[in-house]
Amino acid sequence: NNSIPTAKVYEELILPPLRNKESLEKLAAAWDRYILCEKRFTEASIWGDEKRRDPSGRFDRFNDRKLPQLQWSKEKDLFRAGDQRKSSARMLKFIEKNATSPDAANWIKEFKKLLTEEDEKKATP
Repeated sequence: NNSIPTAKVYEELILPPLRNKESLEKLAAAWDRYILCEKRFTEASIWGDEKRRDPSGRFDRFNDRKLPQLQWSKEKDLFRAGDQRKSSARMLKFIEKNATSPDAANWIKEFKKLLTEEDEKKATP
């Protein structure tokens, strides 16, 4: 599975130095590239060079589970890096759009936790 090295490279090398308010656009772009790489690696591992049926359903599972998880992680990362206002609006839309996902309840809990952490930061002198 090629996605493991990609995840490690992005999560340990590429994303960390971009996690600050001054690099929000670069962080978002890096996440977009990461998500695209994961999608392409998944496609390549299923079909190689030719498009054909996917009887295993791996690509559907990627689109239904992994892709939304990556998109959610992107928004959490942007929120924590300083884009709270815009990220929180995108997160609410994301939860609404993916309300039937098995992960939706967890996303709601994570969102509430992020908001609580942010409020606590603001309250601390």
